[in-house]
Amino acid sequence: TDPYTSPLAGAADAGNGWKWLAWFGYFQDGGGIWGGWIWHAEHGWLYPVGNSPSSMWLWDLRMGAWLWTSNSQYPFLYYRSPAWHAWLWYYRGSGQGNGGWFYNYTAGRNEWR
Repeated sequence: TDPYTSPLAGAADAGNGWKWLAWFGYFQDGGGIWGGWIWHAEHGWLYPVGNSPSSMWLWDLRMGAWLWTSNSQYPFLYYRSPAWHAWLWYYRGSGQGNGGWFYNYTAGRNEWR
């Protein structure tokens, strides 16, 4: 058996190329030169990494950092960059693929990211 299970396994076909994962929302496969990447309806370009359908690391192209989340944590995201790390709370519905509002627990404030 294949030990690798996509972190997006179990996503339902939502039509027109979109997929739906109940805890994570809508996304499309990048395809072509973007193979492995996904376009998330709120977060934009993400590269999911992991071998569990319940948690994953995501490289956020816009933020230039790794985010970790899981089906029991999202919309909490652990932000990890070379400069700093923090727990963020994503305000669902605030992003349109080009940023969104987050509460940064380390800084103690809301931020547009």
